[in-house]
Amino acid sequence: MKNLTSDGSVTAISAPFELISHEKAIVKLEAGCLWTYVLHDSERVGIAFAGPSQFTVDAITETNSGAVGSSVSGSLKGVQIYFGKADMEGVSGPASDNVISDRGYADAAAFLHSVNERCKI
Repeated sequence: MKNLTSDGSVTAISAPFELISHEKAIVKLEAGCLWTYVLHDSERVGIAFAGPSQFTVDAITETNSGAVGSSVSGSLKGVQIYFGKADMEGVSGPASDNVISDRGYADAAAFLHSVNERCKI
């Protein structure tokens, strides 16, 4: 998808939030995770986030020979992009300079630059 950008806001999660909650996949964002809306031609299409977050994927499937695969979990690193609706406003607020710094960014503009670079991929 081309023409993706951030909306220019920098927000932080103040309480844990399950971005994806499915029997086969879970993505949890923790307090202090930074995020911004991702736009496609000025329309919100998802979010970009960076900070404390984990994933779990159940990649086990049944075959004629029995179950194959495994479950995988870990921490997400760097800027991640999620396409879809995310109702996170209730657990979020403007990101403070301290939270932005804790995530490894010099300021809000540096986070937005990283998001916009990631959107070019």
